[in-house]
Amino acid sequence: MDSSLHDAIVEGSEDTIRRLVELGADLEGLDAEGRTPLMAAVKAGHPPIVRLLLEAGVQINAQGLRGRTALFGASRQGSVELARLLLVNGADVNVVGERGMTALVGAAVAGSEDVIRLLLAAGAKPDIDCQEGLSALQMAVSTNRINAVRLLLAAGADPGAADPHGTTALTSAAMMGHLDMVRILLDAGADPDAGMGSGFSALDFAVARENSELVQLLLERGAGQPKLPHGANRPMLMANDKPEILDLLRTADGTDIHEVAKNGDL
Repeated sequence: MDSSLHDAIVEGSEDTIRRLVELGADLEGLDAEGRTPLMAAVKAGHPPIVRLLLEAGVQINAQGLRGRTALFGASRQGSVELARLLLVNGADVNVVGERGMTALVGAAVAGSEDVIRLLLAAGAKPDIDCQEGLSALQMAVSTNRINAVRLLLAAGADPGAADPHGTTALTSAAMMGHLDMVRILLDAGADPDAGMGSGFSALDFAVARENSELVQLLLERGAGQPKLPHGANRPMLMANDKPEILDLLRTADGTDIHEVAKNGDL
């Protein structure tokens, strides 16, 4: 493949790009990284070159490697200027790439509140079908972007949505020990018991992390204590050598821990 156009974009040479366009350069050819010329211009952070390519007729919604678009790239970089330029010129805000990668997901990972606002105003769907991937909310939670999470929740993102493996934003936040994030999700209506039926719950992860503040918060918000098949209390079993957490669980459950231990369940 002739890389002249991509090379000129990296160099930022507008005159060379104009000449190559006039000579019929391939405007959609992918470089070694799977980017179209438009994506490469976005990656390089060159608004004038992005405009030049748009005027030349590039496909603004073309998808490169992993199904990502130029708008995804601009959003992932947190560039309001480039994202706005692409949107004004007709970029589809809800194109879904591999593993559910949308422009909104890119902005959420970047933690760019301004780009998130821009995309939402342009019609980005916070709960778009993520196929095998994560939603924008789940990605923002996994990267601990608290303000991004607040924006997405305010826009209607479902705090209880689960990924294909059954992991919710709440269980993800608890898994990483992010107390403030867990509180925000609970305030938004996340189910504290999500995951109890199919796997470990937020409470289980809080106990495993020995995070007494997180355990107390979840218990105060009504988190249940799942039982194992033989009837033992799973969180208590996990907390057997953690006296402070065990006491919190016992108080919430109303269980006499000494009686349970005598019966051999712990």
